[in-house]
Amino acid sequence: MIQGVCVATINVVCPMYLGEISDTKIRGAIGTLFQISVFGGILYNYILGSFLNYWNFQLANLAISVLFIATFFFVPETPCYYIRKRQEEKARKSLLWFRNGENVNMVEDEFEELKRTIVSESKTKVSLRSLLTNWSSVRCILLLQGILVFRIFSPVQTIMAYSNLTFASGDTSIIPPHYISILFASVLLLSIFPSSYLVDKAGRKVLLLVSTLGCAVFSLVSCVYYYVREHQTIPLPQMYSIGNFVSIYCIGIFFNLGLGPLYNPLTCEYFPSNTRALSGAVLAFSSATIQLVGYKLFYILHVNFGMYSNFLMSCVISSIGVVWIQFYIVETKGKTFAEIQALFSEQLK
Repeated sequence: MIQGVCVATINVVCPMYLGEISDTKIRGAIGTLFQISVFGGILYNYILGSFLNYWNFQLANLAISVLFIATFFFVPETPCYYIRKRQEEKARKSLLWFRNGENVNMVEDEFEELKRTIVSESKTKVSLRSLLTNWSSVRCILLLQGILVFRIFSPVQTIMAYSNLTFASGDTSIIPPHYISILFASVLLLSIFPSSYLVDKAGRKVLLLVSTLGCAVFSLVSCVYYYVREHQTIPLPQMYSIGNFVSIYCIGIFFNLGLGPLYNPLTCEYFPSNTRALSGAVLAFSSATIQLVGYKLFYILHVNFGMYSNFLMSCVISSIGVVWIQFYIVETKGKTFAEIQALFSEQLK
């Protein structure tokens, strides 16, 4: 339970921290670092879990936590935090620390703009009730809830939770399911880097569209494979199993082009500084709830209908996601926090 609370805290605080320290021009790329860390940790655990007993496995994970605490202790708070606490000198020093090497006058201009934005937003006191009764905040929460649904049912996260079950449902004569899981985690980690490079060039919306469409197409391919395998009495040639493995890996690649890494930056960008933490907590709670439903539903569908039904559901939901993203998601590429809020205010008129 304590570990669960800690993970939930990281999911709220880390994207917010990365967003608040980032320069506008690279905020999207910096935001993807969170997902890189997540998949790096998953791969680390998959590999260690193959060779270590439980006690040594926990010690190996503890070593990473100790290393993080020892190094992150020297990193300052965000400038936004200090401005909200009316500690302007600390805020200025923090911004200069994060913008190390940049022109001092440009940093000062950024500081003044950031200060004006936060001071203006801080005039409004926020509670959970006011957050959920303000249409602008509710609209942003609903937009991100949609991304959450498409992200969780993509179905990369459920495949990772049931990796051995998913791959064992296919032909495992090529590679044992356990090693396929490690390979899948490796592909997931490496496939995030194109998103990091493209997000501040192509934009969030384009990558989300391509990502969701790719997940829909390859989910359909795997759906057809599993349906034929589970309902066909004649064994399928091995090339079909290889094609299915490639299809599942392609789902992971397209997932990490947009749906995987870009949700976290958007949670920071869509909300003003005075509601960012509270709205992040609301979204973290709903994310855990939807994820729990997704995990349970994956297993229930597999037992009652077959593995193909999970990929069919993923195909349908991802197809709906393409339409949702096209019509409702707001592009934030290259915009300051103030410009993003002004854009949302303009759309509400």
